[in-house]
Amino acid sequence: MLSRSLPLRRLLLSLLALVPALASAQQIMGFAEEAYHLDSIPYGLGPVTQLSAGGQHVLAVKRDGTVSAWGSHIYGENNVPAGLSGVVGVAAGNSHSLALKSNGTVVGWGDDQYGQATIPAGLSNVVQIAAGLRHSVALKSDGTVVAWGGNGDNQCTIPPGLANVVQIAAGGIHTMALKSDGTVVAWGSNNQGQRAVPAGLNGVVQISGGYLHSMALKSDGTVVAWGWNSWSQSVVPAGLTGVVQVAAGGNHSLALKANGQIVGWGRDTDQQSSGPSTLPPARAIVAGGLSSFAVLPAGVDVDLSSIHSGGIATGQVTLVDAPGAGGATFALSAEDPAVHVPPTVFVPAGAYTATFPVSTDTVVTDRKGTHVYAIRAGTTYSTTFDLARQSGSLILTQTSVIGGSTSQPALYVYLGHTSDVDVTLDLASSDPKVTLPAQVTIPAGQWAVRISPQHALTAATQTVTLTSSYMGTQFGTIDITLRPITGTLTFIPTEVVGGTSTTGYLQLNAALANPLTVALANGDATKLGLPASVKVAKGDRAAYFPVTSTPVDRTFYVPVTATVNGKAITTKVKVVAGPTLTILNVPTYAYGNQVVSGSVVLREPAPAGGANVALSASGPISVPASVFVPAGMSEASFPITTTDVAMNTNGMVTATGGQVTISKPIEVRPVTVAAISLTSYSVTAGTSVTGKVTLPYAVQSDTVIQLTSQFPTAASVPATMTIMAGSKTGTFTVATFSPGATAKNVKITASKNGSSQYR
Repeated sequence: MLSRSLPLRRLLLSLLALVPALASAQQIMGFAEEAYHLDSIPYGLGPVTQLSAGGQHVLAVKRDGTVSAWGSHIYGENNVPAGLSGVVGVAAGNSHSLALKSNGTVVGWGDDQYGQATIPAGLSNVVQIAAGLRHSVALKSDGTVVAWGGNGDNQCTIPPGLANVVQIAAGGIHTMALKSDGTVVAWGSNNQGQRAVPAGLNGVVQISGGYLHSMALKSDGTVVAWGWNSWSQSVVPAGLTGVVQVAAGGNHSLALKANGQIVGWGRDTDQQSSGPSTLPPARAIVAGGLSSFAVLPAGVDVDLSSIHSGGIATGQVTLVDAPGAGGATFALSAEDPAVHVPPTVFVPAGAYTATFPVSTDTVVTDRKGTHVYAIRAGTTYSTTFDLARQSGSLILTQTSVIGGSTSQPALYVYLGHTSDVDVTLDLASSDPKVTLPAQVTIPAGQWAVRISPQHALTAATQTVTLTSSYMGTQFGTIDITLRPITGTLTFIPTEVVGGTSTTGYLQLNAALANPLTVALANGDATKLGLPASVKVAKGDRAAYFPVTSTPVDRTFYVPVTATVNGKAITTKVKVVAGPTLTILNVPTYAYGNQVVSGSVVLREPAPAGGANVALSASGPISVPASVFVPAGMSEASFPITTTDVAMNTNGMVTATGGQVTISKPIEVRPVTVAAISLTSYSVTAGTSVTGKVTLPYAVQSDTVIQLTSQFPTAASVPATMTIMAGSKTGTFTVATFSPGATAKNVKITASKNGSSQYR
């Protein structure tokens, strides 16, 4: 909630002397509320020389003089100005940020509602900065103090004559100054007694301001606190001595003892006061609004907070002080047997960091907070990360197939995430009709592999379950439906005249992966002859077989059965004593969109039950599939329908009766316009008349006629008109317009297939 930077202390230790170079990652340990992840120190932060925690953000000065920030950026408090360099100190306020440059100038950014981020013009020679709730403070090299920003409680009103200041601190809405004589001056709000410096307080070597409370460290290593006490943040633990640094947070307090132990008290909702006490010996402490940070002499971290099992990461050990000749060696170990690190890592002389590889095995359960340890000089440093379990799934490109067909569904075996090592999964099928390889290996770096399940014939529809698993733990499951091979049996033609032959046609519902022999059964061998079986070849879905017949004196229906995959399919063949076709009568020509008549003549009268003569046509002609000759009759007529043509076009009509086929040509001529007329041939401009187009005959389908006007600006017609099926005439409307000063004759033309008439 408020800013807190590590203090400059002329009488005890300056921050730079206390921490020559803070390192990145887990060398800085944080305890904070989860909302803004303040305790998630950026990996690879690099050597840091100062740290400051605000209300909900953190600032760090890197060894190269640049600034890193993390946490909240609602007001831009995290948006470090581009090109900012040469920084030697930072101060994080509630929602604004300050940076002190080596030339003694100050830069501000973030929340500026009260002017707290607007640096006073000409401010220079600054040696320390502090930031409060909404105000800012600077200590100059001459021992004077400057303050700006929100001043509702006079926190920016410097007491007259204040001089010889060696350290400043900004609380929430109050300000403190430590003088060279070891006394403390405070101003601003006193609503909780935070600026009421205890009488006789002296020998102070460091001060720190919390939200509504204050702290002072005395030269004898004891601590004094005063102000708001709702969380007991101002109640110093009895017997606390040997303290070398204090830090006041929002409603909690921290003290660092000479032996590196951290003591905390006050509010602890996010372990901000109790958490630091669990750490190894620390070098410095920082307190923010709801956060606490400790600087350790060394640390270890992993560049990923969560590692997918089978993945790799990079670990890093960091030292505050670069080791001398001979370097420094850390012993490494991992808590989880699925995590692997080398036994040691070596930091060379003069270096601050060294990295080491972290690899993991495939695991099937999540491992939260697994530890990696680094030990040096008897002190253990640790970091944690989550090891995320591997998972998987199965996806089929087809979830329903015909068993034993050539259909090849693809099965994709997926992992939940890529792995840096090969992952071998076990595969299984719930029914042997669908087979899979026993295992499949997904190579390192890949998400999935593709395999082709093999399937066999099935007599009935069934569901088969496919699964993938790792070391007995199921990863993925999916169902595939197997449907049976079935078929249809037809004959071409379906009616056979006794003594002639036909062809049997067996068609399956899918192409076959392997050859299939289908048994055939004849219902009456005295009437039909056929083979005992027919073979459908691999890759085919149909087969033909010959069928012969014997002469008959009447019609018989002979059943033929094909047994496909255990299922009988029966179709009857009609064997007739068919008469013979002798004459086919058709006109030599007809017009498009016209119906004319044709006829067939049999050599002998049709027998009882009549006789069908098969018909077909080609070109712009259509006929019924057959014409029926009634019993006792020798002749029957049938309609011949023509389609519209643009030029004379030949067609053909074919009739088949018995074993005789006769074909006759018909010339189809284009439809022409016979006449065009108007209801009136003289009209007043602006009125309309009705035109009528007449064809030579009634057309059998809608026929489009083209219309044009000689002068469309005087008399307009539609581009086309349609004469409806069954009619030989059609009408259209002529709209007229003013032709100008004189009357005008306009020619209206109707055209079809190159012929035209006009009025």
